[in-house]
Amino acid sequence: AVSLSFLGAAEAAEPAALPLATHLKRNDDLGDLRGVGASWIHEQGGSLTLRATAPGLNVWATIPAAPDGWDLATRTAIEATITNEGPEPTEVGLWIVADRGWESIADYGRVEPGASRTFICLLRQTFPDGTPKLDPQRVTGVRVMLRKPVANATVTVSHLIATGTAEPWQRPPGRLELPPIEAGPPTAGRRVRYQLPEDTGTGIYCLV
Repeated sequence: AVSLSFLGAAEAAEPAALPLATHLKRNDDLGDLRGVGASWIHEQGGSLTLRATAPGLNVWATIPAAPDGWDLATRTAIEATITNEGPEPTEVGLWIVADRGWESIADYGRVEPGASRTFICLLRQTFPDGTPKLDPQRVTGVRVMLRKPVANATVTVSHLIATGTAEPWQRPPGRLELPPIEAGPPTAGRRVRYQLPEDTGTGIYCLV
């Protein structure tokens, strides 16, 4: 007797998850830190512990993309496991940062003391008219945000990976290519961060 079986598309094996933090070796490899103390441990895929030093404000740390970028053109999501190491519940956000795009993609949630939560940011999110929120090929980093934490609120971030598979991302026809975000004065053809004088030294700005 001969037995044949076929795997349908839904049953086909998913591609292996893509680790996103293997290029980080030490604290100095981290990107923007705002109101947190950070400790990076490289072993076992890497983990990042953050402790809030500016309670009551939104604080964050940025895990920058690898020097040659991340290959996310055919991936559908970025995931991370976040564990609350502190004694109080903490509102946490996983935020995908791109240098070109119309909006960031984020997943927010409350993590109870001692608990862990997997945060998932779907890279193919769109506006109601079908416009992609960002170009996954332009992702520059992943930001972990604590929203108005209590003093010394502490979380550990691990298992930062890209998952899923999709057709290669393409910019919708007819859409303008946005310039990268820069610092400096607004001029023709540039997309810059702009701050009012009273906001100097803060994270408050708009894009022009």
